[in-house]
Parts: sequence; structure tokens; C-alpha cells
Amino acid sequence: MRNLLALLTGVILLVSCSDEDLSPIVSNTDYFPNTPGSSWSYKGIFSTSMTVTGETVNLDGKSFFEIQSSNSSNPTYLFKRNGEYYLRGFVQGVVDQNLLVLKDNVGVGSIWNQTITLNGLDNIFNYTLVEKEITETINDLTYSNVIVVKMEQSFDYQGKLLPVCQIVFHFAKGVGLVKMENQYHSFTGLEALNGSSELQHYEVN
Repeated sequence: MRNLLALLTGVILLVSCSDEDLSPIVSNTDYFPNTPGSSWSYKGIFSTSMTVTGETVNLDGKSFFEIQSSNSSNPTYLFKRNGEYYLRGFVQGVVDQNLLVLKDNVGVGSIWNQTITLNGLDNIFNYTLVEKEITETINDLTYSNVIVVKMEQSFDYQGKLLPVCQIVFHFAKGVGLVKMENQYHSFTGLEALNGSSELQHYEVN
């Protein structure tokens, strides 16, 4: 009987943890606030404004928050839990994939990677946490507790890795994405996207 009770308790705990993992987290104090109505406007390569709608959608077993952009009819989606942040539909050419763009619970120099099949080719996304807890001034506003992550995308072509792009994300605690720097290789035809986008104004609820 004691063993049976222990087994039932373990099953209940597993179910509880599983349900908790699927429930959305709403926070305005981490590195990408998702409180409904929070908004950001950017200028640069991507001159746009983004707003958290408060709507959620289940994608690949995760509850993503919807973010609408002023210059696109396609939303961006955000999922975050346990210090990990996934963006979907945010990076050019990677529409229906969950990119793990940030881990806020690891140290400087930490690396992680993902392999995602796009157009029949294995694409490798290598991430490096370059800087952490730094201060940056952007458009006359100073942000503290900034994390900088470098993402490098390449694809496997006949056993050889060919580089696609390098994107550097700057996230400020309690604010969100404050800067993004793109560098696409010439063969992609996306050189027009090379450059940076910087936060101009934000409101976090």
C-alpha cells in the first residue's frame, strides 16, 4: 500500500509539473515583458512598432503570446519559461520555427545551438551570450542589466556549412529588445536588411 501511495503521488506531481509547463507566464520584470498592451517602437533597418495583444496560441505544445507589428500582418510569437525565451516569426526567413534567442540564467561565454530543417536543408543556429549585466545608451536612453546574444545561422550543403547571417540581440531587463544588428551574407540576397534597429520608445504595463 505504501508503494502504491508513493507511485500515485509521483504521478500526480508529474501531471502537475506538465500542466504548469504549458501555462503561459506573464511578467514585466524579465528580459522580454509580455504584459498585454506593452509596446515598443524601433527605427533603423526595421522601423516598426510592436504591441503585445494579450492573445495566446498553442504552438508545438507551448503557449505563445502574440505580438503584432505595425508593418506586417504576420504576428511574432513569444514563449518564455525558466529563463529561456523563444521567438517565432521574428527572424527573416525563419517563420514557423521556435528560435531560442535568449537564456538569461547562464553566464558570459555560454553557448547553445539548434538544428532546424528549412527548405529541405539542415540549418544550424549557434548562440553565444556575449555580454551580461552591462549598461548601454541608445537614442539618449540608458538601459542597465543588458544581455547581448549573438546568433549565427548556417546551413549544411553537401557536408559543408555555409554561413547565412549573424544577428546580435540586445535585451534590457524590464524593457525587452533594445537593439538588433543584422549581417546577412551576399548570396542570400538579403543585404538590404544589413544594419541595426534601435528602440526609440517603449511602454511596459
